[in-house]
Amino acid sequence: MKKLFFVFGLAFGLAVFFTVAAVAAPTPGDVKVTIDGETAAVRVSPGATVGALIQDLEKADKKEYFCETSPEKKLEPGDTLVLLTQTYREMIKKEAVPYETLIWQDLELAKGYEAVVQEGNDGEEEVVITVVYAGNMVVDCIVVSETVLKEPRNEVIFIGTRDPGAKITESPLGFKYTQEYRMKASAYNSSYLCTGKRPGDRGYGITASGVKAAPGVVAVDPKVIPLGTKLYVEGYGYALAADVGGGIKGNTIDLYFEDYNDCIIFGRRTLDVYVLAEQ
Repeated sequence: MKKLFFVFGLAFGLAVFFTVAAVAAPTPGDVKVTIDGETAAVRVSPGATVGALIQDLEKADKKEYFCETSPEKKLEPGDTLVLLTQTYREMIKKEAVPYETLIWQDLELAKGYEAVVQEGNDGEEEVVITVVYAGNMVVDCIVVSETVLKEPRNEVIFIGTRDPGAKITESPLGFKYTQEYRMKASAYNSSYLCTGKRPGDRGYGITASGVKAAPGVVAVDPKVIPLGTKLYVEGYGYALAADVGGGIKGNTIDLYFEDYNDCIIFGRRTLDVYVLAEQ
């Protein structure tokens, strides 16, 4: 069988030339390739893979193809390969950024008192998406960018926790407290390793309560210690419960450090946490 130039574009609707062994019907060593409904036989080398053949076709046709067959699959004589031309469409949509409800403890208010001191409002962001089509089928959606147009305004609720009969204890360190917890403690900072966010990302360096993450800020389970509670943490010092975390449940606490190495050094410990009498 002699080699000759076959006008691939006539078979597949592509305006390029590709050097293949032109045959009238499939023969041993040939595979049938269908692109967007047009089929032709293509001679492949022994051991050739689907991925290698697609790369050759994409290079020749200056297009990208979608194929459901694994690229690692080795082609056998008589195989049929179905390809669809990939096209791209950019879409811009606006989405709501939901607000959060923050509950702050106020020891100056009687227990049972609750008041909304700030109404919550959703924010808005613009999301740019590239939709990838294979023929008329959507095969992927790629988020290109997310731009916050309006920051959400969190709802803030004050709840009273003052108990006239609460016992106030004075620590040997000089502070007064009303409650003591034995907690499992870990450490975090604003790095991607800890938060999954990078500088420039929405919410980077900002806690769940809206305050800036900094030494002295700790994450708690609000069901145990309400956000806004002033604390003293053994071995750490005075702190403000202002953040939450997916793994912070029950009697656990996450302490903020500026440097990631300090987080590693701290590791995990069990320590005492005190709720300060003066809030």
